[in-house]
Amino acid sequence: MTKKKKITVIIPSAGVGRRMKSYGPKCLIELNHEYTILDRQIEIIKSTFPSPKIIIVCGFESDKVISKAPEECVKLENEMHELTNVARSVGMALRATKASEVIIINGDLVFNKIALTSLDYSTSCTSANENENMNGEVGCIVDENGNVANMMYDLDLKWNQIIYLTGTELSLFKKEVWKSNHKKYFLFEILNKVISKGGKIKCISNDGVRLVDVDSSRDISRAKEII
Repeated sequence: MTKKKKITVIIPSAGVGRRMKSYGPKCLIELNHEYTILDRQIEIIKSTFPSPKIIIVCGFESDKVISKAPEECVKLENEMHELTNVARSVGMALRATKASEVIIINGDLVFNKIALTSLDYSTSCTSANENENMNGEVGCIVDENGNVANMMYDLDLKWNQIIYLTGTELSLFKKEVWKSNHKKYFLFEILNKVISKGGKIKCISNDGVRLVDVDSSRDISRAKEII
């Protein structure tokens, strides 16, 4: 069940993506006839939520992202993107909104609608699946209550890199992501901090989720099979 009220969606897309640099910003990689990863993300977000507020944080070749992103989206530039990581970009977006609930979606992610509709919007949550397209990515350890206990590499249950935060978990996340010594953190490292401080993030697994994190040219072909 998706939210009926307006929700804020943060798409961090500032990274260089060194393995894909020849393609320009990864969120603007074309999947089919000028239909980009960002186009795909925004299309699914708008079809899932009424009147979402979408915040895009760009960095590498930011002028291209800003010019191609829909006018109604909020565009921010992480000018320190080469010296920071995704945590700084998300932190910037959170400073630009007073939203009490947010969804964070990595900007190089191609997914189907079920990846959003299968989340539980009554509580902070994320999702994970056994996904051969996500080999080498971060995985989740889930406790007996169905909450994420830890996130790390070399686990079979792969994190889907989409997270919904509200309440205590959003408050904890803001505190951790804004710390200056966390500016080079990945998202999962911030989430581990939230969990260590008592945050409860429900982990959902749905076999209908299809998702690819585009890190290489091979991933582009895999992503095209989803659309």
